[in-house]
Amino acid sequence: MDLKKNNIKSGLLVDLDGTLLKEHDVISETVSTDLRRLNKILPISIVSGRGPNDVLKFSKLLDFKGPQYCENGSRIIDGLTGGLISEKLIPYDSASYIYDVIKKSKAGCILVANGETQKDPLEISSKISSLLAYSKIEDELTVVEKTLEDHQGVISIKSIDENGYFFLNYHRKDSGKHTAVDHFCNFYRILPEYIFAIGDGMNDLLMLRKCGHSIAMGNASNLVKNEATFVTDTIENDGVSKSINDYILPNFL
Repeated sequence: MDLKKNNIKSGLLVDLDGTLLKEHDVISETVSTDLRRLNKILPISIVSGRGPNDVLKFSKLLDFKGPQYCENGSRIIDGLTGGLISEKLIPYDSASYIYDVIKKSKAGCILVANGETQKDPLEISSKISSLLAYSKIEDELTVVEKTLEDHQGVISIKSIDENGYFFLNYHRKDSGKHTAVDHFCNFYRILPEYIFAIGDGMNDLLMLRKCGHSIAMGNASNLVKNEATFVTDTIENDGVSKSINDYILPNFL
């Protein structure tokens, strides 16, 4: 459907790691140029597992305005000022219990608190939005997962990065990247079936499923690719630019 000619609003949600950011947090000039061009005709928001400081850095670099989604949707900030729009925190007692379970296992621990990412912290902090167990041995995460499988109020998402590390990310049940779709649609008054979303990881799946136009990176797993409307090229080959020129613009203009 030609969305623009039919006066239908649209927008784009885009992941950072494995989608926009290459090694050393670099966004290629080609991708940057194409995103700025696209942003002149439809709103774009970042949806990332990263904290507010990183998300704000890249939203300002790319001139993205409006809400930007951090920590898998647990925090929402203004793309220009970095001002906090909303946050969903794990209750302290719950976060403390998850922290203790991870620390007693052989897995490493990452927590995101007060908008900052802390790797293997010696003690727990306040205002925690997510906790992650990580290891290069998947079975070490299975121990954590089984211990916490009945823990109330949180959900876990498994993923693996380009360096071969497995992650188990715990956050509130009412957060997650799919909740960014709801907020984005309400903010811009767009129906989800007209939203484009680009991602590569397991934590992007719920977001991709909720959008009418889901785009998987060429470096994504087969599970993510199989559920996407369109599969673009890899991050090394500027897959975001290919998706803009070969899929988004032809459907929008």
